[in-house]
Amino acid sequence: GVDGIMTDDVHYFGFGNACACKYCREKFQASYGHTMPAPDQWGKFAGDYRNPAFVKWLKFRFDSTADFQQAVTDHAESLGYKLLRPNYTTSTFARNQTAYPFEQAGHLWSHVFQENMFSSIMRASWPSWSSDAAHRRAMAKKYDIEAMSMFYPARFDDYYFCWSLSRMWEHLLMATPEGGDLNEVEKKFLSCEQKHPRWCKKAVKFAPIAFMQPRRSLDLAYDAVESSCRPLNVWLQGGVFRNLSYDIIFEDEPLEKFQQYSLIVVAGATMLTDEQLELFKKYCQQGGRLLIYGEFGTSCEDGTARVHPESVFGFTADLSDFHAIPAGKFSWQNACIELPELNESRTLSNLAGEAEIIAQGEDRSIYGVSAMNGNLIWLAGGVRSRHPEAQHYAFVLSRWRDGQTVKCTAPAYAADYIYNVPGAVLQALMPQQPLLSINSCDYQISHSYLPESGQYRIQLVNIAGLLAKPPQEISHGDIFQNFVPDAVKNSSELRIQFRCGNLPEKLQKVYAWSPELATEVDLEACRQNNALEIVIPPDTFAGFLEIEF
Repeated sequence: GVDGIMTDDVHYFGFGNACACKYCREKFQASYGHTMPAPDQWGKFAGDYRNPAFVKWLKFRFDSTADFQQAVTDHAESLGYKLLRPNYTTSTFARNQTAYPFEQAGHLWSHVFQENMFSSIMRASWPSWSSDAAHRRAMAKKYDIEAMSMFYPARFDDYYFCWSLSRMWEHLLMATPEGGDLNEVEKKFLSCEQKHPRWCKKAVKFAPIAFMQPRRSLDLAYDAVESSCRPLNVWLQGGVFRNLSYDIIFEDEPLEKFQQYSLIVVAGATMLTDEQLELFKKYCQQGGRLLIYGEFGTSCEDGTARVHPESVFGFTADLSDFHAIPAGKFSWQNACIELPELNESRTLSNLAGEAEIIAQGEDRSIYGVSAMNGNLIWLAGGVRSRHPEAQHYAFVLSRWRDGQTVKCTAPAYAADYIYNVPGAVLQALMPQQPLLSINSCDYQISHSYLPESGQYRIQLVNIAGLLAKPPQEISHGDIFQNFVPDAVKNSSELRIQFRCGNLPEKLQKVYAWSPELATEVDLEACRQNNALEIVIPPDTFAGFLEIEF
């Protein structure tokens, strides 16, 4: 009578705690050819990231937890069950210190979802959640399953906001109300979904950009938080705040998968295999554009050092340690982007071979170069990516006691910098104009396509006023003013441009709907070359709008 099982929180702690039982020792010796140190030698072994035995032991933890998850499935199948196996993580773009096998056991899951953490303040955390949402969609696509998001709303307004995000991400929604009963609220939104069902895994999201997730670097390399996690998140949020359509690509994908994208961003990939470096070169040789940020490939797969990984692209340069740098400029074709001074950054020197300087400080120090006919861009520094203030992250304030009333100072505000520097660099490097654009910074905007019917959707979520700047105080009880009943609707006309190569020649109908609207609203739309321009009149909606055509 069992329908499913979620085996969550399967961990293998490894820092300060490790299993040294005879079975683990024998398995590690047999699988990796190394002897696990005795407990009195552990202090010399743990943390030596240049020791191949230690790096393999880190990997051994993941293999162990994944083996357990496989054993659960095998046992169920031996009893004649084919169980639903949903599984989740809060954030995958982080160091997986406990070897939780969310990705490694991905082939076992029936659904993948992100827990948008119970104590994370929604209004401060949504940029981080938006980045992670693309990863769940990528995993779901890889295994042909559905992606989902879990939220903890407490009122109509924050439920509506969470519902809007999940709808824009093409995720299923699981809302676990905190401190009350939201059944009547859920019924209202269920009635909307009965008229406009989610597409979820059937949806296609066109994306010219992909961000490569550097999984080995996140899990197995030294200094993963500052050298991998934060750089990756800064560039991802550049895509979020610029409303750029992007995917997540996994690092072990074949060249054919990389070639589906015109621009691939590699940030924080400090540990790479020789095969991956060779794939990067082939991708650039065949016309793809690769943006690499920061230190990359300085560790081989086993943790040993690699000298000049950039030589695969036909040049060499010495990478400095972190130091203060003056303001500078990033110049690319017709774009010139100001780079503010930084307390910590890397620079390049002793440049040799086929490379051109494209980012430089006022003191002539080199921040970035291009090579391979402009298809390889290496920004060694010049963009703020270290310390928490470099990005917006899942900001936690415990809500277990007086959750709706306790307040704290807002975290560091980074959105403007991310939009104006890494976001601007991304947009400048795109070989074509952004797929979607809107004449306002107050909205997150996304799209999806249903091949079986030829339908398109564009979703808008109003984010105006959500992110706060210190010393302003925030709390779980803050009201989402754009999402309350009878909220003030858009005061000015909104214009959307959708540039898609397979737009239909004739549009049968363009209309919009929202939980705020009693009926669907026809919209004005016209074709201009390969772009569709859609006009949303003033006083149409406040929080969420979905356009269909």
